[in-house]
Amino acid sequence: RQVETFGWEPGILIDKPHNTFIQIGIHSGLISLIVILIGLILLITKSAKNILYNNANYEYSLVIVAILGFLLSSIFNDSILAITPIVYIFLGIAVKGILKSEDK
Repeated sequence: RQVETFGWEPGILIDKPHNTFIQIGIHSGLISLIVILIGLILLITKSAKNILYNNANYEYSLVIVAILGFLLSSIFNDSILAITPIVYIFLGIAVKGILKSEDK
């Protein structure tokens, strides 16, 4: 009797989780994943407060939307090497916008 393996052969190592957050947890560890998730949650909540209550500028809102789009796609796909540095630049711009709005 032949066993159906659904394209998977025993002894083959699967190293692509196709989820950025699972990949961070596997390669960098659980503490690294928790720190990144806490940072992203703080960024999103502070950005939402700035956009809703402090009337943040239009460009700042677009940067946050781009970051959220990347994070949503990271749930279902592995990150692309060419896009990730751009998102990190956007993260820096978003943090600068939050710090600038809190100084006012």
